[in-house]
Amino acid sequence: MLLFNWLLNGVPWGARILLPVIAVLALACPLFLNKGYYCAYLCPFGAAQELVGKVRKKKIAPKGVWKNIFKYTRVIYFMVILALLLWGIPLELASLEPFPAFLLTAATGWVIALAVIFLLLSVFFARPWCNYFCPTGALLDILRKADTKAGSERRKKVIREFIALAIFLVILYFILR
Repeated sequence: MLLFNWLLNGVPWGARILLPVIAVLALACPLFLNKGYYCAYLCPFGAAQELVGKVRKKKIAPKGVWKNIFKYTRVIYFMVILALLLWGIPLELASLEPFPAFLLTAATGWVIALAVIFLLLSVFFARPWCNYFCPTGALLDILRKADTKAGSERRKKVIREFIALAIFLVILYFILR
């Protein structure tokens, strides 16, 4: 979402040099190293969930139909955001993720509530925002190269996600037309 804002308004090189560097690393690591360094080491909300999650060792893992539903929520959330942006629907992208909660002067009440809810959920579930909703993580997963062990399966998964996205965008186009 930060990337989209930079595409519209330009990169604030002088004001916050660290943010563009982190963004470049977040995009370059999955492309060239096939690792999720951003999610594991740079994402402040992922780290906060990990820290709060230490309160309770045993986590609840979704099972049955819930496991199947949560398997695709992150990709679906990402596709909905992408579709709305492609159709020119104005969105305040910062309000769709909990990251602005770390900047209390810039965060809205909705964003702070979203962050608090997911931090509380992280006591019971392993990194719920990261695993089930994070659109940034969904984008980085798509960028990540296929690893050698499961290369063909990974490629098939990415192809299925792009086909699903294309079908979704076509359907949404006809609905909004």
